[in-house]
Amino acid sequence: MIRQLTLKDVGPARDLKFSFSPRLNVLTGDNGLGKTFVLDVLWWVLTTTWAGEKAFPPFGGAVEPEDRDPADRVEEDPWLAGIDAPSIEATLEARDEEDAGLSVSWLWKHSSQEWVAPPDATSYDELEADFRPPTLVLYARIDGSYAVFDSYYATGRVSSFAAAAIRLTPAEVWDGQETRDGSVSGGKRTVIGGLIADWVSWQQRARSPEFQALRKVLHALSSPDEPLVPSEPARVHLRDRRDIPTLATSYGVVPVTLASAGMRRALSLAYLLVWAWAEHEKAAKASRRKPTRDVVLIIDEPELHQHPAWQRAILPAVLKAIGMVAPNAGVQVFTATHSPLVLASLEPHFDPALDTLFAFDLMPRAHRVKVEKVAWRARGDVSNWLTSDVFDLGYARSREAEKALEKAFKVLDRPDLSDDEARKIHRELHAALGDTDPFWARWLSYARTKGIEP
Repeated sequence: MIRQLTLKDVGPARDLKFSFSPRLNVLTGDNGLGKTFVLDVLWWVLTTTWAGEKAFPPFGGAVEPEDRDPADRVEEDPWLAGIDAPSIEATLEARDEEDAGLSVSWLWKHSSQEWVAPPDATSYDELEADFRPPTLVLYARIDGSYAVFDSYYATGRVSSFAAAAIRLTPAEVWDGQETRDGSVSGGKRTVIGGLIADWVSWQQRARSPEFQALRKVLHALSSPDEPLVPSEPARVHLRDRRDIPTLATSYGVVPVTLASAGMRRALSLAYLLVWAWAEHEKAAKASRRKPTRDVVLIIDEPELHQHPAWQRAILPAVLKAIGMVAPNAGVQVFTATHSPLVLASLEPHFDPALDTLFAFDLMPRAHRVKVEKVAWRARGDVSNWLTSDVFDLGYARSREAEKALEKAFKVLDRPDLSDDEARKIHRELHAALGDTDPFWARWLSYARTKGIEP
């Protein structure tokens, strides 16, 4: 697990500090404030690889303190010049151990444009991996790509982590990935078979544990109104000689390749959860170790492509699905969301002892981003989440309705308002508010004093 993360002079703020919870960590806030950036850094902390573009300090270098004379700035690497370097620091813990955990850190080296171990870290690459908690990490990225890391496939050194990390494009999730390897027959090595081939293979094997797990996970991740039920594989195109998995829906059998975007995201997540854990169990058996107790899931915007009916069920369903696949493992989830329905869905499940909600906010005058833990409380209604300090909307209505309401509220106590001005505001309210909006009861009482009838 990741318990602490500190970012200095990198990302959206000069200094960001996080204390994470052992189960669920939810990041909220406006676009462009660094939520996805933090998820990328979390992947780096666990794997020492980047799932996408690496994190860079602002403008390619450290942010200079405001009180530093520009003439005193130097161009050398910061630790050579005695200047604090941009840094990433984290504390890792094993779920079954009670020690203080392992501290890991990196400094930004300007000359090589990379993150490196501090100069006082003796034998850093060789020794650190021996103390890292064994971990299985799955990162569902916003663009439909995935990254998977299993520390059991590393060779015991941090320098081998890059070879153990798997990055999959959206197409590779479905069609598989191969890599050239002269040490194996044919010169190619299969990294992952892909959803289509593996699904069919699992389904055609009698009593396949992978397919039984897949069926359960698909059911857990289903929309309440449209369960994801596997049907028999079928040929779809004459020029494609593969059997394609299918789903039995209320309106007929649908090949997974023709499923909706929302269904495809649920299918890919279900497949990779089952595949990653099955491969981990094989690695544990081959290396004569017990399966890890630490699973980390990083998922960016779980609501992406999802109907509201799925949005208000997806995160509890994900927690349930992981429990089905790896019942003896603990899971730490990091997720970023813009959806009030996702937060509302957590109300029956959120435990402040196990979970944390973080809010990213922009400080305009300071031109900085701040991140704060939000005290959790049930809002009871999705619209209440929209107007809470998490989303900061004045009204849970359209922008036009918000402007009309602001005008109306300002004049409610103004008996001197002209009848024509009152009628103008009345027309704007009619255009923007629904007939059952609760504000009408208050407004119409005032409107009648101006001769305006409903």
